Amino acid sequence: CFYLQPSYALCSSAGELIDFSPGERFLVTYSSHEPSNPRDTHRVVLNIFDVRTGKVMRDFKGNADEFVVGGTGGVTGVSWPVFRWGGGKDDKYFARIGKNVISVYETETFTLIDKKSIKVDNVMDFSWSPTDPILALFVPELGGGNQPARVSLVQIPGKEEMRQKNLFSVSDCKMYWL
Repeated sequence: CFYLQPSYALCSSAGELIDFSPGERFLVTYSSHEPSNPRDTHRVVLNIFDVRTGKVMRDFKGNADEFVVGGTGGVTGVSWPVFRWGGGKDDKYFARIGKNVISVYETETFTLIDKKSIKVDNVMDFSWSPTDPILALFVPELGGGNQPARVSLVQIPGKEEMRQKNLFSVSDCKMYWL
């Protein structure tokens, strides 16, 4: 069990996951619910708690399929962690990858920046700078090599592309910040 405040504890069991933001200001919990009808899909609930108060700041609900794109590991096909944190130790931003989009949220209001996701066709992965609000995005090679893979750096919150590099004959890319 994790004690978020004296009267509030969070306990995790099999099939549930938790993740702390880098500055340990927020806690993300995952739980799934078996469908009552076998034709339905697993339902997923993600809650983001303020660690100091125990208050749920934002919840995300949906089918497990909505949380599969990107990342590795997880339960019932859900990629974990669903959210990746940015903005340094201030935990100012968090983001998740979707089909052809990266959704970036800010923690002041827990809403999408500019009320819309960043559209990036065929985006496969992203990572945050550990110190600055900058995203590194990876798009794989397409068209049998006719369209090279690319890595881009995007400044947040303005969503401006700072730099882009085309990569030839690249099948995968792992990004590490130094």
